[in-house]
Amino acid sequence: MALIVSNSKIKNTEIDAPTMYVRLQFIALYDGSKSNVFLKSYLSKEVFDNDSKAFVETNIPELLLVQIPVGQNQDLSTIHTLTKDALEQLGFVVTIDLT
Repeated sequence: MALIVSNSKIKNTEIDAPTMYVRLQFIALYDGSKSNVFLKSYLSKEVFDNDSKAFVETNIPELLLVQIPVGQNQDLSTIHTLTKDALEQLGFVVTIDLT
């Protein structure tokens, strides 16, 4: 599971980045109301599969704090959806990749 993010730029430049394959790692805070989400951007799923250290620095945030709505589980699906929503609010175009 990952995010496909468009409308980004290579970090510290004005160079448009291609559609990025973004993997998430999250820390579920103990009270269940928030999670820290760490994001790593890759040129494609194939690049990630071949070398998970081959990430690309972009203007996509590397860390987000998401608020878990009352009654929702603090799980992988919820975190991906909340992260997608947060990135869209920042102007990115995002889809969730379930493969």
